[in-house]
Amino acid sequence: LYIMALSSFKLIDLIPNQIMRWMGSGVSTFSDLTGDAAQSLTQYTSVVGNQVSSAAVSGIQGLGSGAKSFIASAQNLGKKGP
Repeated sequence: LYIMALSSFKLIDLIPNQIMRWMGSGVSTFSDLTGDAAQSLTQYTSVVGNQVSSAAVSGIQGLGSGAKSFIASAQNLGKKGP
């Protein structure tokens, strides 16, 4: 019910704007400049998710290279003897 009411109130701005645009006039209202909140939230979530996943992959790669160097140093220590 809330979404239907919100969409109905948005039509108060959208219908006149579309009619003016069809007539060839560039019309922008304050609501046009703010953008869609749901879309910006989705984009922000996507960007943050991408950054977090790339940081996780880089951390896992660093863990793998750290483990390799630890194993190599342990093997070299064993070859040197006491």
